[in-house]
Amino acid sequence: MVAEINASGGKAVFNNNNVTHEGDKIVEHALRSFGRCDVLINNAGNLRDKSFAKLTKEDWQSVIDVHLNGTFQLCHAAWPIFQQQQYGRIINIGSGAGLYGNFGQANYCSAKMGILGLTQTLAKEGVTLKYFYFFEMLKPIFGAGKMQYSCQLRGSSGEL
Repeated sequence: MVAEINASGGKAVFNNNNVTHEGDKIVEHALRSFGRCDVLINNAGNLRDKSFAKLTKEDWQSVIDVHLNGTFQLCHAAWPIFQQQQYGRIINIGSGAGLYGNFGQANYCSAKMGILGLTQTLAKEGVTLKYFYFFEMLKPIFGAGKMQYSCQLRGSSGEL
């Protein structure tokens, strides 16, 4: 993917830090590579689908760590940069499963609902503090054989 982006005239770099506990290193790498950070897209994910009766504590924690804690780690690392710049955009990837539940995905649904709460809270804090953040939560919803996207804009102040 990085090679394709660079070959087409864009600029991309590879980073293999772990979102669960190295959000600061990921953001620092972006700053070193690009000189600034204007947009954060939290899209890391994993699945450990099992019915609740068969779900292990390790499978629960793995999904919560990557989805919810990873989103926290990166938002927390980018937040002071956005404060200093008085500009930043955060896009967190959610799921309709967080709103409606899904068989065999108690861990995933819980993480996605947690991301929604985090996104809404950060939007309120960012606008209240006048840091001009734009927050978007993309929630893919599957139905009728197609994927649809539901977008909620939260805390938008200023132009895109």
